[in-house]
Amino acid sequence: MELVPKLLPPANPLYPAPEIILHIGLAAGRKFFTLEQGAHGRGFDKIPDVDGERFPDSSAESQFPSAKYPSVLKTSFDTSDVLARWKANLGYTSVEGNAEDDDAPDVRLSPDAGNFLCGFIYYNSLAHYFSISKEDRPVAFMHVPDLSQSEDKLREGREVAIALIKALVESKRKNGNVAKRTDNEEAPVRQTDDATENNCI
Repeated sequence: MELVPKLLPPANPLYPAPEIILHIGLAAGRKFFTLEQGAHGRGFDKIPDVDGERFPDSSAESQFPSAKYPSVLKTSFDTSDVLARWKANLGYTSVEGNAEDDDAPDVRLSPDAGNFLCGFIYYNSLAHYFSISKEDRPVAFMHVPDLSQSEDKLREGREVAIALIKALVESKRKNGNVAKRTDNEEAPVRQTDDATENNCI
């Protein structure tokens, strides 16, 4: 709980402030890659972590009081623009193109990083930046499928990650950090996570 804020400026003066933060987490039950648009600030008490610890809503309210923090925080990146650039970087013929037709990795947007460690970490980072500037949250989260089956899969995952990093940089240079939306928008669908299949870094 305390780790993410310690890694980020201004709490960490050892490094210059990062311009972009990209978290990467495992969603082993999926066959595709997703850029998560946001995270919920509650609901992390349902599944214990590897140490058996839970983060009840009462603790979340103490850490992120609802009077100060929206229940859902979204990245300030224009995720539609990032997705278009991500697909272009991977060789898609169009934004509407699909992975099979374009013989490319399957990349998509997802509304919510879920209610296990991934969503928890993402909300922490988003809330950290929200507390500094309500407009500027240069944080993104990518979920990846299980890539441990082969070297080819690992290579594909590396290419997808590099393509996303380039897309984030390109989008930020063109559009800045602020997407046109309000923080009080609810994510369309609340994802649930299988704790045995998801991990985050």
